Amino acid sequence: MSGKRWKIASVRGIPVYVSTSWVFIAALLVYTQYLSLTTGTNLSFGDALPVAVLMAVLFFGAVLAHEAAHAAMARSLDLPVSGITLVFWGGATETRSNARGPLAEFLVAFVGSATTFALAVVDWVAADAIDGDEGQTAD
Repeated sequence: MSGKRWKIASVRGIPVYVSTSWVFIAALLVYTQYLSLTTGTNLSFGDALPVAVLMAVLFFGAVLAHEAAHAAMARSLDLPVSGITLVFWGGATETRSNARGPLAEFLVAFVGSATTFALAVVDWVAADAIDGDEGQTAD
């Protein structure tokens, strides 16, 4: 990883960092979501800002879950994980998955995508349930 980064947590001995680029992207994401909520809806500043921050937290939480899946699989294969860094394009898990051969490299790569897919399914089901509730009226 190049550039400045800060340690924000350590999960099961794996340090989690955010880079300078991530800070800018997180701020941009909150700002664009805030603008979308205040221009596309009737939400006030006090209502739109917490929702925009929550949306960014959920997004970056999904990125962190994706990277944590890579790290968990690497650890289960007895590969050292020196850290997870959130950067502007998403994240990076620092491990040498190729050290255990192509199957290990595939498994480490696969679980990140599988986790992202599982989160997408959960989000889709939740959005469908919320959308279905809005269409119903009380008698």
